[in-house]
Amino acid sequence: MGGKKTRDGHKISDLTKLIRKIGGIEIVSGSKHPFLLKTENQIACPLGPSTHARQMLVPWLAQATGYQNKEVYSAIQSRRWYN
Repeated sequence: MGGKKTRDGHKISDLTKLIRKIGGIEIVSGSKHPFLLKTENQIACPLGPSTHARQMLVPWLAQATGYQNKEVYSAIQSRRWYN
């Protein structure tokens, strides 16, 4: 697989570290993408070089966690999740 960043420039390794801190979200290997994010009652979200974090990942995480999109994106930018 190609690059180590998402289409909008976020390091995939930073994103996976952040997502591992969130309870209830599982990160598994995908066939077309390096990672798939899974949670109960929600379709999986791909995470890889073709992923645009702000358009795909942020709304998915907001729905999975109950936070607002702005809060989720702020956490991604600061690489710190709310506890």
